[in-house]
Amino acid sequence: MKTEKLSSSCVVSRFVMAFILTSFLVLPKAHAVIGDTFTIDQLKYTVLTEAPSSQTGTVSVQAESTEISGDIVIPAFVTNGRITYSVTLIPHYALQNCSSLTNVTIPESVTSIENQAFWGCIGLTSVIIPKSVTSIGNDTFYGCRSLTSIKIPNSVTSIGHGAFGKCIKLTDVTIGSGVTVISCDTFAFSGLTGIVIPDSVTSLGRAAFYDCNNLTNVTIGNRVTVIDDSTFSSCNNLKRVIIGNSVTHIAEHSFFDCSSLTSVIIPKSVTYIGSEAFEGCRSLASVTIGKSVTSLGAAVFAKCSKLSNIMIPNSVTYMGAAAFAECSSLTRIEIPDSVTSMGAGVFAGCGALTSAKLGNGLTTIGYWAFYKCGNLANIEIPASVTSIEKEAFKDCSKLTAVYFKGNAPKIPKRNAFFKPSVIYYKPGTTGWENPLDGRPTKEW
Repeated sequence: MKTEKLSSSCVVSRFVMAFILTSFLVLPKAHAVIGDTFTIDQLKYTVLTEAPSSQTGTVSVQAESTEISGDIVIPAFVTNGRITYSVTLIPHYALQNCSSLTNVTIPESVTSIENQAFWGCIGLTSVIIPKSVTSIGNDTFYGCRSLTSIKIPNSVTSIGHGAFGKCIKLTDVTIGSGVTVISCDTFAFSGLTGIVIPDSVTSLGRAAFYDCNNLTNVTIGNRVTVIDDSTFSSCNNLKRVIIGNSVTHIAEHSFFDCSSLTSVIIPKSVTYIGSEAFEGCRSLASVTIGKSVTSLGAAVFAKCSKLSNIMIPNSVTYMGAAAFAECSSLTRIEIPDSVTSMGAGVFAGCGALTSAKLGNGLTTIGYWAFYKCGNLANIEIPASVTSIEKEAFKDCSKLTAVYFKGNAPKIPKRNAFFKPSVIYYKPGTTGWENPLDGRPTKEW
């Protein structure tokens, strides 16, 4: 009998213990571990921080799967167990390739939108970025081809590489006054029609607006110092650009093939214009070069077929190869005394050129310098010139007279001049032969 009572007692004890353990297991956790996740309404949240004493914490948010669709409102706060979390981060790849997503409302609690967060959301037409966000990561909205407008609040200080790249319908963008850098490819291939870059921005990254074919006008703020490589390259409908007065560096290909650009004023703050910066700007008829520019890069204005006249300031010391090549409407050129050398083919293919005045500081006339300048009838070579390179005046079919002010220069390969040129030299100068370079020489 005693044994039976003991057995019953053991059974009861075990039942009570099992009940206590089961109750403990089903109770909500008092707090979670950093990195724990939970899902509410198709959105998955990851714990970033937690303060059990105050029952608060922070989480990031992402789609549970790419099947999420329609309009979504990301909540500012979510509760799990006994903890109320603030949603502060949209992390890398959070809603990447959610192709049926149409509209997103981001709460004021979010401070950062990370790389590729909305990459490839091809159905996304609208997104509101709150004033709490301070950074937009690389490729964040890349390929959101249905997105039509975006307003970047003043709180944002950085926009990552390719953030709005290939947003082909993005026509309207407002950039907040807190943005300091517009990075590489930020708006490349987008549908922008016009853009005002605020004075807060100090640098425009490589290809930032590359191939924005609908872009017609640009105003660059007064704190930008660098327009980087290919920033506006292939913006074929860009007609008007205002360059801020703090720009010092216009890099290679900056406005390459902007075929609708009609005029440009390069402010006096600019010291350098890189190779091919304005090449292929076929509608460019008027250029003002600021008086601080010291170097014109190779092919800088090549193929600007409507450019008929240009004033080169006396700050320029070097003109790169093909700087004005194939400027087929260029009729007159005056090179200041400050220029000491010209690269190969600097005026090659300028078929309308009838007058060329060379400065008194020039020492070398490069290879193909005036190749195919078929309307150039005569030219004076200053006494400073000591070398004329091969085929410098090839196919200048109307060049009948070449006047030298100084001694005979070195013509290393003996074919700088061609028919019908006659070489004239001043009395008292030396080194003249008859013929010279296969052309007859006469005293001037």
